[in-house]
Amino acid sequence: MIHATITSTEEIHGYTLLLENTTTSTVIMDIEEHAHDLTTHIHEMWVNNVSGHTDMKLTVTAIIDHEGTEVSETVSFHCHPM
Repeated sequence: MIHATITSTEEIHGYTLLLENTTTSTVIMDIEEHAHDLTTHIHEMWVNNVSGHTDMKLTVTAIIDHEGTEVSETVSFHCHPM
């Protein structure tokens, strides 16, 4: 499960969620949502289907306004095959 919370003192325009397999340079999940709110909760599910040890990167980006202002947080992790 992927859980993230974006909070802001001003209403944000939306967010993107990008999950990448950095071992193979493959995009696993790419979601963009239009969400005008002060607090946005993200709940997504990803099924681990990697066949070998894999490096992954999850990036959540808050889209602040219509002019393209963004703030991102990234988490890198190592994924084991199931």
